[in-house]
Amino acid sequence: MTDSTQNTQTVAVITGASSGIGLATAHKVASQGCQKLYLIAKTADKLQQAADQLRQTFPRATVETVTIDVGDTNAVRTAFATICSQEEKIDYLLLAAGISESENLAESHDTKGFEHDIQVNLTGMYACLLYAKPCLKPGSSVVTIASIRGQTPSPSGLGYAASKSGVISLTQASALQLGPVGVRVNCISPGAVYPTGMSAHWGAEKRQRIADDSPLGKLTTPEDIANAAWFFFSDESRAITGQTLNCNAGDFMS
Repeated sequence: MTDSTQNTQTVAVITGASSGIGLATAHKVASQGCQKLYLIAKTADKLQQAADQLRQTFPRATVETVTIDVGDTNAVRTAFATICSQEEKIDYLLLAAGISESENLAESHDTKGFEHDIQVNLTGMYACLLYAKPCLKPGSSVVTIASIRGQTPSPSGLGYAASKSGVISLTQASALQLGPVGVRVNCISPGAVYPTGMSAHWGAEKRQRIADDSPLGKLTTPEDIANAAWFFFSDESRAITGQTLNCNAGDFMS
């Protein structure tokens, strides 16, 4: 029996779903037979376009949109209360929403960008986990998105780096706490991913330079991350929890 026949009644909730990793993962889980998807993002028109694209490609899937900023924890609470009032269980939860607004220490003159990165990337992720908890049941799988910048130093983006390091620790602690109830929590740590909301402006020269600098000589795509997420969602990883998978064309090896 294939995954697509096993997963005809599954429910997925995806943050950061209007583009990049989130949207690619939505397409991946739908391709594997997931029939109910909740797409969460902060920009209504982009989110609607993503949902329409998904419905056109997978007409059997039911696609709902939730327009919120995950940095607004009250909005997150309301959104998951609504979802959990309609669904008994969230099978797949991908927490991919993220921003990078902080500068390096030498250039920064206040804490605004740092605080916003932490609020969205870390506090917002925790809020999603917290308020999704009533729908996380035995067999549920959670995948968080960190970054290579949470594992290796960078001269810029201190808030981003700190928040993504926190995501890895949050993943491990959540895996310990949710494991006894049969919920797995794992993390994917990408390097340079193109195209995403953060990298869409990269020109051809920059993309080639980044690819050339990686051991595999290529850029990581959102679909690469989506494939890794599906591995964590599937029963093939049923004995894996609390782990961070580096998916970055070899840019960082631990």
